[in-house]
Amino acid sequence: MTESAFNPKPEWHIRDLLGRVHVCESARIRRCLLSPSGQIFLGLLLIVVIIADPLRIAGLLGGPATAVGYAVLLWVYALCHWAILHGSRWLRQAGLLAHWPILLSSLISAVAVTTPLLLWTGEVSWAMTASRAVLYAILLGVFETLFLRFVLPQETRRDAATDADAEPAAEPAPGEGAIVIDGIAFEIDRLIAIEARQHHLRIIEENGKRTLRGRLRDAVAQAPRDSGIQPHRSWWVAARAVAEMRREDGKCVLRLVDGRDVPVARGRIRAIEDWLAARAPLP
Repeated sequence: MTESAFNPKPEWHIRDLLGRVHVCESARIRRCLLSPSGQIFLGLLLIVVIIADPLRIAGLLGGPATAVGYAVLLWVYALCHWAILHGSRWLRQAGLLAHWPILLSSLISAVAVTTPLLLWTGEVSWAMTASRAVLYAILLGVFETLFLRFVLPQETRRDAATDADAEPAAEPAPGEGAIVIDGIAFEIDRLIAIEARQHHLRIIEENGKRTLRGRLRDAVAQAPRDSGIQPHRSWWVAARAVAEMRREDGKCVLRLVDGRDVPVARGRIRAIEDWLAARAPLP
């Protein structure tokens, strides 16, 4: 089963203009844009775009019409951007591109916006199209980077605080054989490993994998002591999923039953060796 089929929440793996990677759920971004802080952010973006006038339409449309025109163009740009980011998931799943550069989708979307406009105005030279598309893409790319770095995390923290204040739902205790991550219970008997990725966890099960918001230490705290081990600060592996410990390119790794290699921290090698020895069947 592919990751997209297993995960009902489409994920975008985006690299912003400064190189930071963001793992985002499209639904969370949509909720953030519809929130009060998101609406303020979009309003500021529209004001800056109108003042900067990167497409030079103020002279053609006039004051009020320019504001309406840029509002429509931003909607068209957003739709193009949305479609491109959804398409980038297939490139990531095929192993062709791990993290989609936001500047690339900004450029493609900006060209989709500026080309019809220039055709309408009669300014159709490639140099004119390229210069205005690049200026528009850089301006919007800067705002998208600010959104990913500041606005979206703020809304995420607010959602987490709201969830914490709400009446907690009944969650299985660690001894009941389940780990709850982001409100979803995972049976330990079906888990293979959990990997920490920034503010998210990549949960690997027998029948697929998904990425959810959470902290590894919170997940490990729910697991029974003998159900698995942490070979590395970013990994927890189920005991039944460990095949052996071996060296690859001079580094120790745990080879799992699905063929996956999990790194073993240098300071954890002795503890992992003792753990494996204790689990070995008696002669």
